[in-house]
Amino acid sequence: MMTIEKMKLKSDRPAGSFLTRVLNTLGLLLPLLVFTGCPADTDLVPAYVMMEGFELQTPGQGTPTSDIPEVWVFADAEFIGVFGLPARIPVPRAGSSQIRLEPGVRQNGSSATPEPYDFYTPVNLTLELTPGETINIGTQPITYKPEVRFSIFETFEPGDVRAFSEVINGMGTLAPTQEIVRTGDYSGKIHLTADSPVFEVASEQSFPDLTATRRYVWLEMDFLSAADGRIGVSGSNGLNSSSLFDPSFRPQEQWTKIYFDITNIIVDLNLDPIQINLAAILPQDLEEGDVYLDNIKLIHF
Repeated sequence: MMTIEKMKLKSDRPAGSFLTRVLNTLGLLLPLLVFTGCPADTDLVPAYVMMEGFELQTPGQGTPTSDIPEVWVFADAEFIGVFGLPARIPVPRAGSSQIRLEPGVRQNGSSATPEPYDFYTPVNLTLELTPGETINIGTQPITYKPEVRFSIFETFEPGDVRAFSEVINGMGTLAPTQEIVRTGDYSGKIHLTADSPVFEVASEQSFPDLTATRRYVWLEMDFLSAADGRIGVSGSNGLNSSSLFDPSFRPQEQWTKIYFDITNIIVDLNLDPIQINLAAILPQDLEEGDVYLDNIKLIHF
């Protein structure tokens, strides 16, 4: 299995993503704060929909941590635009309208790659719209779609099976701790030093057919870190082992929710089954540093 020194970086835009299709269709450019499609009647005074945000509810699926900064808006199946939350959304419609609101996340933590998150349920509302007037819909509840599968669900709580235990590189461990916790009573901790500045661990389990139903595989996590992090996949063809790393995170002093799209590196590795790899690298100007992780979810259909 390759070590962290042999990481291969790939593009962090998924092939054929929804955003790419929208941008190609409408001829729009990023960066995105708010962009709108062309309404059917450009002379119609828009009605407005006020929205605070989304509330993720996860009954039986752990603590509902999320970071949903945007909403993707459709009216009567027509794309209206993407809006930063909270939002005042202009909708060029009058009368009864079918409004669809899709939660948007930042792919790999980057504002340059906003993405409607297909694992979350959209919100569908029928609203009676009046041009020039505003309807306040507040905060809308969402859940994971019922067909979503969680192949890793690591909370580091007592009694849970540890998902990451195969140390590939370094002298440390990814171990439960109560020092700094995002949710529950425990999080996971990696301790790095100048003598052991790199740590890499792989999932204990190998996962077959992650893209069999759909090429859409993500890794969610909460992290607080003094070090840089990398996400990768690894596998073997029976003779040789190999790995690919692409998404990464930078040091953060506060707990941060991040969504990694690992579809491309799974496809590019072209091995099955695969393991999920986590790596941490201590910055050269530090003598030691800690990485805290929580609520790690490997999600696919």
